[in-house]
Amino acid sequence: MADPYLPVEIVRESASRELVVTWEDGHVSRYPYAYLRERCPCAACAVLREQPRDRLKVVSGPVVSAPEMTDIQLVGRYGIEPTWNDGHRMGIYDFEMLRLLCPCAVCKGETRAPQ
Repeated sequence: MADPYLPVEIVRESASRELVVTWEDGHVSRYPYAYLRERCPCAACAVLREQPRDRLKVVSGPVVSAPEMTDIQLVGRYGIEPTWNDGHRMGIYDFEMLRLLCPCAVCKGETRAPQ
């Protein structure tokens, strides 16, 4: 049985500004860079997302209007760590989380329980 949380190919498509992941079960996920950057799983970004905007006073790093993934590294056998054009590279997207974040119409309608 194919593992829906195991990628078989990960491609940075600079022209379309997307990360394209083909999963072992045959599904293809297309993640716009801005979509992934906004969902960075690191602790610092999580705190910023929870902070009320009117109280947010600290800006970390340059303000970038169009996120670009400048590099990507595998982290063990469980995830990826992208580097962004704002200099950020602390967020590790584990494969299970990445699959659950799939923004396609098919996946948005699914409730997939982690294995």
